Amino acid sequence: MAIVSDVFDSALIVIAGGVASSASLFLDEARNTYARSVTGAGYCHLVRVRATQLGTDASIIGAAELARDAWTREQVHGQT
Repeated sequence: MAIVSDVFDSALIVIAGGVASSASLFLDEARNTYARSVTGAGYCHLVRVRATQLGTDASIIGAAELARDAWTREQVHGQT
């Protein structure tokens, strides 16, 4: 998570899929490890880390959203 937030400068990291259903078992420790591992630990803004409420459906819902956006762009702007 630290590397992802360093590279992408994210505001939020979402734990999704099957792993999200057991997030209560590890999420606090993952946040603590992230806070210690991020570049500039102790001096920078920490990204929020949350588990999705969609559980294992998150990936299919995300894929459907991407497909809908691509279709809408193509219909409206003629772009692929």
